[in-house]
Amino acid sequence: MKDQYATLTPGHPLLWILLVVASFTQPIEADVPSFRLHPGSTAGTASFFAGPVRIMPLGNSITQAYAGRNSYRRPLWHRLTGAGYSVDFVGSQKSNHNGLPAKPDFDLDHEGHWGWRADQLLASMSTWASTYRPNVVLMHAGSNDMFQGQDVTATINELSLLIDRIRAANPYVKILLARLIPPTEWNGRLTRIKALNSAIPGLVSRKHTTQSPVILVDQTVGFNAYTDTYDGVHPNEAGERKMADRWYEALVRLLPWAPMIFTGYYNVLAKHSNKALDVYKASLSNGTKVQQWTNYSATNQQWSIQSLENGYYKLIARHSGKALTVSATSWAVQQNDYQGRDAQKWKIESVGGGYYKLSNKASGRVLDVAGTDTHDGASILVWTYSGNANQLWRLQKVRSTGRTAMIGTEPTGQTREEERTEKILVSPNPTKGKTSLYFEVVNPQEVTVTLISAKGQVLRTFTQSVAAGNNQAELDLTTLPAGLYTLQLWKDKQLFFHKLVLAR
Repeated sequence: MKDQYATLTPGHPLLWILLVVASFTQPIEADVPSFRLHPGSTAGTASFFAGPVRIMPLGNSITQAYAGRNSYRRPLWHRLTGAGYSVDFVGSQKSNHNGLPAKPDFDLDHEGHWGWRADQLLASMSTWASTYRPNVVLMHAGSNDMFQGQDVTATINELSLLIDRIRAANPYVKILLARLIPPTEWNGRLTRIKALNSAIPGLVSRKHTTQSPVILVDQTVGFNAYTDTYDGVHPNEAGERKMADRWYEALVRLLPWAPMIFTGYYNVLAKHSNKALDVYKASLSNGTKVQQWTNYSATNQQWSIQSLENGYYKLIARHSGKALTVSATSWAVQQNDYQGRDAQKWKIESVGGGYYKLSNKASGRVLDVAGTDTHDGASILVWTYSGNANQLWRLQKVRSTGRTAMIGTEPTGQTREEERTEKILVSPNPTKGKTSLYFEVVNPQEVTVTLISAKGQVLRTFTQSVAAGNNQAELDLTTLPAGLYTLQLWKDKQLFFHKLVLAR
């Protein structure tokens, strides 16, 4: 095919964009965000807010878990710490029954005891409470009492005494008292658990005080013993997550919020595709769609994550200074000037394994790659949370290093014809003033050339229609100072980059 040239003369608007020395960035693995605890000082609660909050998981085998299982404690700990809460699980136990958990990558301390009834817990409660002085107790106890045919009233009385002995060590303790997860029916055990669960709200009401609140946590919500346990009694991984979610929902109403501190810029990468949250064609316009794209760590793929109030953050695109926003007319996600709207506020919560879900304040829905699509250009929207990999995101920190991910090569003495075969090439390079940008496109299309500022911000963008085949853009840089520049080219639905050295 005959070469077609799109020639840009010295008076062309493109020349106005080549004004600023550009910096380069390179992605690295995300630093672990630092956490900051905001101490409280209200009367009667000062001891609760001093330092990491001590949480005691208290109960039987459902709290402890068998060797090779994780229990609800693992997903709960990861979710709390991932959201920035400063917590310390406490208790005399560190192992599961007959061994360690499958993934011992969390705070292992607890007070779960395999096969124990409430009266057995009661015998040691004073010692545990005075030794570890928990600020919060997660109490899921009474299952074995019901399995062994004990009277509901007697079990309720023992749970009441457990609360008294915990309070004797810390009069400001917060008790989260669970309705027990249901077992499958066998020999009347489900009926007995239901009877105990019916009596627990009354116990909560009788024991609750302003100084030492007792809060009901209904662990029966959404829990199905046939799908959420591995033996009809003990939770499987899905059941552990559900229990952790119920505890977490109650805990966040008590804990002082400690925001994650994000410094610099981040690539936000989808778990299912490892592709980046990307502003379409590096546009500067309000309402531009946000999509998924191969991660080149371009500035339209870099986000500043800034703390707001009550656990929410705003995400600001580096190239445009605009905020990640849910459309006012659909579930689509786009960029817009930040106006403090709920549609621009995101809660960032760890789900473990270095991944996060991002929930939008306006709808409660989470950031989602439409249809689990793995292709470049897939739409980003908000959707009901399911835990699928297309709703989980890794935050990969970017730092300034003087380089960026480049596509294309430096000129090394090739002829002009050889240079035109490169995906994107600038020659001569270095140049004393005049140079050319060479590129090839598959089909007739609009291409966009962009300049990124020293701070990574796109200052100007120029778009022009070109024919299929080889194209050339002539650039006159004679009025610019010597230095290092970057050209960014959008073509064939991809972004390409090239360094340009201007020498005098």
